[in-house]
Amino acid sequence: GSVDEISGGGKYPPLRSRGVYSRLPFLYLCAKYWRGLIAPIVAACVVTAIGFSLLSVGANSFGGGNGAAYFGSAQNWFLGTATLVSCLVFHIIAKGPLEQLSVLFGLVVGYILALCMGVVDFSALQGVKAVSLPEFMPFTPVFNFNAIISVVLIFLVSATETIGDTSAMTNTVLHREPTDREI
Repeated sequence: GSVDEISGGGKYPPLRSRGVYSRLPFLYLCAKYWRGLIAPIVAACVVTAIGFSLLSVGANSFGGGNGAAYFGSAQNWFLGTATLVSCLVFHIIAKGPLEQLSVLFGLVVGYILALCMGVVDFSALQGVKAVSLPEFMPFTPVFNFNAIISVVLIFLVSATETIGDTSAMTNTVLHREPTDREI
């Protein structure tokens, strides 16, 4: 259906899965048992598949973003290369758990560089209040079983990715297996 049919045509779309939120604590409690069902090779494959699926996102961002007027320009290549190099250099220089912050470091360096180059566009923030209070319940809760099934499946894939990421992190940095509490 159209967006208006799905959203109910109002200012805010309805929340179509309130039942999901009541089940999330149950799913969280099952995570440690899910770990026992997932072989390390399966977790590694899920993490690798997610990484490969994000390659196109990275390539598009490196070129300037989808639909950018100057996609692939020298300015975008320079900005992307400087960000990538700063990530790699930080990862090489930093030791221990700090090296896990290399992506954050690259984001900060890239953002500051983009600000200096005048690439960051703040026009979308015009007319926005500096401080505002949130609206209470700006949506209409709607129960949708299909949404619950979708979120449960997404949770299971996400839990598998978390198990793989946490296992890789603790094995690489701490030279041990992760505990149930860490997962």
